[in-house]
Amino acid sequence: MTRLEPTGALITDVTTGGYGYRDREWRELQRRALSESQRERLAKGLLDRRRRSGSFDRQGSTWLRTRVLAGQMPPELVDRYYREGFRLEIVPPEPIEVGRDVTLTIRGRLAYDPGVAGLVESVFTLEAVYVDDEFVATDFRDGLVQYAGLLDLPQYEIHAAWKPRRAGPHTVRVAGWYAIGRSLVVETAHTWRVGDHRPMLPPRKIEGMHRVEAAITVNVEP
Repeated sequence: MTRLEPTGALITDVTTGGYGYRDREWRELQRRALSESQRERLAKGLLDRRRRSGSFDRQGSTWLRTRVLAGQMPPELVDRYYREGFRLEIVPPEPIEVGRDVTLTIRGRLAYDPGVAGLVESVFTLEAVYVDDEFVATDFRDGLVQYAGLLDLPQYEIHAAWKPRRAGPHTVRVAGWYAIGRSLVVETAHTWRVGDHRPMLPPRKIEGMHRVEAAITVNVEP
């Protein structure tokens, strides 16, 4: 029945069906020449599925990653692929008071991707942490690159020191670069530098990269 199934129905099957039960549908899809609109529908369906469940299946992961890195996806779907694959999270202490030293904690959340695990690594490097657009010092050494998947562990969290000078709302913002590459290891990524809001001198093994940001508003008590 799979070979007789319309392409649109196959796309629905692989983006909504249970994990591990769509091998035949994927094999049939890969034999077919998809139109641009069909590729976009498949990509959006896979991204929607990851957003709901937190992960891809292996076939979907491989298909989408290949198209993203080949430049075959529209910018908004490329942005979703990276932005929803790795999220920064700012955790402020409570309460925050004027004149008292504050430690802001930055964590990273990596979506599970079985088509990447073991073959493709993802890494993160920090650009800066800002409070109301003023730079705040952190314990993340300049030029350091870390495995993205480690940033949700307490020993790898990033900490920023801040002493608020006025009460009221303040905007805390963190920015950095998230990158993926086949067999990428942190040691080879130490040559990666960021300047002028763009990556410079990336290692050859980095296949794709994206700027990631997070922002929250905190209230400082008098």
